Amino acid sequence: MQLELLYSPWRATRVFLIVLGALVAMHLLVAFCHLFLHWPVNALTILFDLDAENNAPTFYNCFLFFVGAFFFYLAWRIEERRPRWPWYLMAVVFVFLGFDEGAQVHEQFMLVTLRMMDWKFGEMGMLYYAWYIPYGLATLALALLLVRWLFRLDPRTRWGMVVGGVIYVTGAVFFESISGDIAESIGDVDLGMNGAYVTVVTFEETFEMLGLIICNHFVLERLARAQLELRFRPDTDR
Repeated sequence: MQLELLYSPWRATRVFLIVLGALVAMHLLVAFCHLFLHWPVNALTILFDLDAENNAPTFYNCFLFFVGAFFFYLAWRIEERRPRWPWYLMAVVFVFLGFDEGAQVHEQFMLVTLRMMDWKFGEMGMLYYAWYIPYGLATLALALLLVRWLFRLDPRTRWGMVVGGVIYVTGAVFFESISGDIAESIGDVDLGMNGAYVTVVTFEETFEMLGLIICNHFVLERLARAQLELRFRPDTDR
């Protein structure tokens, strides 16, 4: 018995965007209840607050990373031109970031960085969430390592990945730095009741997931142009 998996890049991306839209809508509902109605809606907050951890948005963010890792792995398997290793490296990076998103590894880097810098509360400003200092340096190193490979890709894949990466970094670094500045100025108490903080966090998390969806779309589109066929069949050779 053989099962064929048919896929359409645009159809898959539409599904990813619809799920993202639904999660953002639920987050905005929670924010509306907090800011305007002053309702706690604890269950909805736990499930859908974009600033919370271990909930539906966190799971979806991890899922997008793992899906992207799978697409990069498939691209590595079918790539005939050298170098092939960057596709595999990107798959590994996405797997790490997926686990990091779920386990909050970057928060440990934040604590280590703050200790190394010997900063005190009130001194950090936009560097309040200091994890993106080591992660930013790692991202820069990765970009320098892969820049020649990127320019060898076809323009559509290259610019799609670049645009997705820029959108992701805008959310993960730019908006997170602003939210950190706000969090330090008002203290980590009732941040969900501060309209400016909630607005920035909404942009931050939305940009992160949107950037991943765009990047995944263009890698999947490349797989489709290569006429990749996914088939599942039992291994009868053993």
